[in-house]
Amino acid sequence: MSEQALQLILKKIYTKSIFVCGFIATFFVSAFALALPAFASGNIIEVFTVNSPVYKNLDIALDVLSIILLLIAVFYIFKSIHNYGRSTIGIAILYFLNATIVLGAIRLVFVLGDDGIITMQDITGITVWHIFLVYSAIVFFFSGKILLSLVNVTTKKASYAKAMFFMAFSFVFCTAVILSLHFLDNIFSKQSQYSWIESYGIYNIIGVVVTAFIAVYLYQVKKRYKGFDRLIGSMHVAIGLITTICLWEQINETWNLLGVSENFVEFMERVLWIPVFIYIILSFRRLLRLTATAVPAIKSKEEVSTNSDYGAKGESLSIDNKVMIINSTKKYVVT
Repeated sequence: MSEQALQLILKKIYTKSIFVCGFIATFFVSAFALALPAFASGNIIEVFTVNSPVYKNLDIALDVLSIILLLIAVFYIFKSIHNYGRSTIGIAILYFLNATIVLGAIRLVFVLGDDGIITMQDITGITVWHIFLVYSAIVFFFSGKILLSLVNVTTKKASYAKAMFFMAFSFVFCTAVILSLHFLDNIFSKQSQYSWIESYGIYNIIGVVVTAFIAVYLYQVKKRYKGFDRLIGSMHVAIGLITTICLWEQINETWNLLGVSENFVEFMERVLWIPVFIYIILSFRRLLRLTATAVPAIKSKEEVSTNSDYGAKGESLSIDNKVMIINSTKKYVVT
């Protein structure tokens, strides 16, 4: 193994170790804060089985943290869009931005409902956030499909105008739904409360199936980019964590298998949302580091070069039936 390859492996291990240690530290600090009242009363089990006022401040802190991480993620995605412009990859990143903002709308619904800013029944919040979740999954699917077009010569060119339309539609749709939460609460609370949909956890099952499919799909897309998987990063892991959140809700809110309190269930959901945004940040941070060292932009398909001279000057990265050529000043996809 060459020294350069060894340094790359060690660097990856170091980066992942920082994230894992940070997440573990966040979890244990939160758990310790939860346990303080229990240590004082001598009953540690109460923290997990009895609704406690100690959760309120922790929930607010985690909500603020998730919003901050969301804004950081949006910042990194915006920078990536600036670098890649209206190219195929730039359009795919635009869809990623769209889906990430919808995930932010989900967190906003949680904040408005759980923190008491808007009074609504649980079924309303559950219904709305799962509608947003399915919509964001559809947008993530479009992102992966557009990236696959880079390795499939028969696929039509991605449309920047269509991507912008979806972005505008998402903004209007999410804004309209959030502003209509009070009206929707009157509808959902009457028609869905205590129905078979809630009794069997249908929304959670749909969430698990849809997000698991998207996570696997994005992973398959990533595998197509041999040696150049930074184009999609760890987005499949972020979506997989949302699958875990839906499964956690099903286990504890519908089946009540663990016997923990509702407050603890909500607390753990907030904890699990933190690494979702962290993985999105890491994905686009890696992509930005790649573009910073390789090229400021990828040219659109109309500007693709088949000049083999570029292959001699740059680094060749296999992408199935195409080759990505990285040059010090330009990047080309060569058939």
